Amino acid sequence: MRLMLVASRGQIDAEALGGGYVENWTTEAYTDFVRSIDPDRRILLCRDHGGPWQRQSDVDEGLDEKEAMASSLESFRCDIRAGMDLLHVDASKEGSAPADFDTALSRLVALCGECDESARRDGRDVAFEVGLERQDATIDDPRDFADKLLRIMDELERLSLPRPAFVVGQTGTKVVGTTNQGAFRGCGRQVDAVRAIVELCRERGTALKAHNADYLHPEQLDGLVSAGVDAINIAPEVGVAETRAILGWLKEKELRAEEDFFLDLAFNSKAWVKWFPDGEGTDIERATAAGHYVFATEEFRELKSRLEQVDPGAGGVDAAISATLDAHLDRYVARLGLRGGHRG
Repeated sequence: MRLMLVASRGQIDAEALGGGYVENWTTEAYTDFVRSIDPDRRILLCRDHGGPWQRQSDVDEGLDEKEAMASSLESFRCDIRAGMDLLHVDASKEGSAPADFDTALSRLVALCGECDESARRDGRDVAFEVGLERQDATIDDPRDFADKLLRIMDELERLSLPRPAFVVGQTGTKVVGTTNQGAFRGCGRQVDAVRAIVELCRERGTALKAHNADYLHPEQLDGLVSAGVDAINIAPEVGVAETRAILGWLKEKELRAEEDFFLDLAFNSKAWVKWFPDGEGTDIERATAAGHYVFATEEFRELKSRLEQVDPGAGGVDAAISATLDAHLDRYVARLGLRGGHRG
């Protein structure tokens, strides 16, 4: 089993494009850090949602098609030079709106071609993940998915481009707020529909990856495993778990002023808007969803430094965070049958 660390362009990006909010890291700093603690390269470094308008600043600044494609290609080329293992080429956006399939396919193929050429020139071995639709709460109709998959694979093959390692499909998983509000319930015909999509991918020599798999109940995770889904992405759930661990520790230590400061900092970041697009949620729920976006700010770092002086050691805030994350990730290891390397 190989763990894939997937970084969006907002989280990690090229220095020339402004870097990302995770530790304020650039792509180069991020890959250097991971390789320093993983010299055996057990971890696969992956770009998540690379493509035109996938960096929010490109949308906010009103980049046109040529500019958005150039921005995404610059990001991808930096990924390749830095040694990322897998690039998710996501051409699903047209500014802030969805792109139509034909336009998205044309852009996807162009970017895959440019990235493949860059990888060859730099002597890098890079795999690809492709997706052409924005994530929604439904499950792909296998017949529609088959038609789109055929077009993608045929176009890549026509241009002698690498077969993608993964294709992203709609598996009925969709994060809203701090819950999963997708249609997938993990049983019956829904599992059969997802299994059909998995089999279509395997027939074409690729694999299905499910995105937005955060906050699923055990029976839903079991359903994805039963359907044969080859990989899942989770991200915001882990950040929220860390935020909740900090808030729980602050409450336990009766540090009300520090708790309020953290909640205010997170809420005022407005990062929760992405997860509550229609204004759902209480202020505390919104702040909780946004907490991990402010971890790299000077204000939070100063707060965290003070907290580390309170009850250091086994009762400290770092111990609380580690225990929470270990338990959280162990749930996935157990539910997905990853112990002993039986899945991967």
